[in-house]
This record gives sequence, structure tokens and C-alpha cells, in this order.
Amino acid sequence: DPASAAVAAFRQEAAEQVQFHAWLQFLCAEQLANVQEQALEAGMRIGLLNDLAVGVNELNVQQCKDAMANKDKSDYVRRVNEAG
Repeated sequence: DPASAAVAAFRQEAAEQVQFHAWLQFLCAEQLANVQEQALEAGMRIGLLNDLAVGVNELNVQQCKDAMANKDKSDYVRRVNEAG
């Protein structure tokens, strides 16, 4: 609930951190806009294309990393082999 006391407390406690991340997002948006403009001016018909991951594959990099840290890698290797 955005109007809850917990949210109000968090908003007050994390104000500086939230402001910092908002500033970072502003910088990123500004820089991406600049690069997009340069890409279009350089002749790229669509310029940059943003691709945001909306999900993960069960055999993703993190799964591989976790398996490599685990002494028994057989489950991960089996799933990779099954996936082809």
C-alpha cells in the first residue's frame, strides 16, 4: 500500500539513495538519447534497439555459474544435454 506507514518510513529513510538512483537513470537516458542521435546521423536506419529481458532461460549464465560452483554438476549437464 503506497499510503502505508511502512512506505512512508522507507521513503524517508531511503530518500538519498532513491534520489541517487533517479539521477543515474537520468544520466543513462541522456546518454542513450545522445548515442541514438549519433547512430541515426551516422546512417543507421533505426539507430539503437533496446532489448530488455523479461524472463530467463532455465539454462542461463547464473545457472551455469551455480553448477560450476557445485561439486556435482551432473544435473546441469543433464539439462543442457536434454535441451540440445
